[in-house]
Amino acid sequence: MKTKIPLNLSAPKMYEKVVQFETEKGNLVDLRAVYEDSLTSGSSLGTVIGFHGSPGSHKDFKYIRHRLDEMAIRFIGINYPGFKHTEGKYLV
Repeated sequence: MKTKIPLNLSAPKMYEKVVQFETEKGNLVDLRAVYEDSLTSGSSLGTVIGFHGSPGSHKDFKYIRHRLDEMAIRFIGINYPGFKHTEGKYLV
């Protein structure tokens, strides 16, 4: 029996956070991290964290995310720097 995949997937809830760190050479790196979080308040059933392949983005998980939503399980999809939504740049 095939599982039906609904066509009315909800749009992912995207968030952004700026993370700054210093390299070994003393340069500051400002990273704008973009990620998806389906249940920011958490879930008593657990959390699934998805790391995409190369190339890819959080969108690689759109079908399993929908199933996790139905099961009330939190999903966090991370975008690696330089892929789709997330960039990094050096600050002087």
